[in-house]
Amino acid sequence: MRAWVLTMGLCLAATGCTHPSMFDRLQSQAQGFEHARDQTMAVVRAAKSDIDPMGLDLVNVKYAALQSKANDYLGLVVESISTNSFDASKSAADAAALSKAIDGFNGTVQPLLQARGASPAPQIVQAPLPIPSDWVSTLQASLTSSWPGYGQTLSSMSAEQRTTLGEQVKNSLAWPNFQDIVIAGASAHPAASP
Repeated sequence: MRAWVLTMGLCLAATGCTHPSMFDRLQSQAQGFEHARDQTMAVVRAAKSDIDPMGLDLVNVKYAALQSKANDYLGLVVESISTNSFDASKSAADAAALSKAIDGFNGTVQPLLQARGASPAPQIVQAPLPIPSDWVSTLQASLTSSWPGYGQTLSSMSAEQRTTLGEQVKNSLAWPNFQDIVIAGASAHPAASP
């Protein structure tokens, strides 16, 4: 939350960003995306603190696939902001790939964490599994139906303003690399390139 406020403050101070309402609407639509990212990071933290190295390698592989699909979908949104053009068929394909990656992550990681025993030590963070995927189709449908209105807003913005907005969205929602997810409850999540 603090990063979002800082980003908005910098945008307003540095570039005279005039369309925070579009950012707010996109942020609201992407709540499921953001919640799934944060939940997945909590699962990775639990795995890093409690799974053997071989199991952790599997978590890393499945997380990398999920991160890639999530950031691909985010990249589509950022590109759509930059170009003021939304490809609904690519959105549908990216959403399907993201749902499949979530299912793959759940299917591999949940059994690994369950195998650690029924009563973990008190210091172990409980992993919030499974990661839901129903929000993906909701987000995809919402973006598709909202884009004509977004297009009108974007057409009134300069290329620099669209770029700034795209960077805000990317910085707010990007899924971090596996190695950047720290165990010690850090709340920061460095942006990864979608």
